[in-house]
Amino acid sequence: MTQRQNELKSLLTESLREKQGSYLIEEIMNRFPSVSDLIEVTEQELVSISGVGTHKARQITAILKLARTLIIPDLEHPVICKPEDAFHLLEPEHRNTPKSIL
Repeated sequence: MTQRQNELKSLLTESLREKQGSYLIEEIMNRFPSVSDLIEVTEQELVSISGVGTHKARQITAILKLARTLIIPDLEHPVICKPEDAFHLLEPEHRNTPKSIL
């Protein structure tokens, strides 16, 4: 589990007042294993989990929406830390561009 997944797991555990390792938290993390899956989860998907009603589903989506805006960097805007990151970001777009133009 990544650090970001652990942070989201802790946030859900504390915000929902669940015990560490509770069925609900573990089931959410198992059904939505990636960070992007988890932060994009819908109320309808959550209601399918045993023990999650409409109210709790709204609570969870509100928590995750807050996490998405405050904690998690915008996943649509990649972070460039080294030249290779820029290359991998731009390479598909410029793959067929002649070198004389670049």
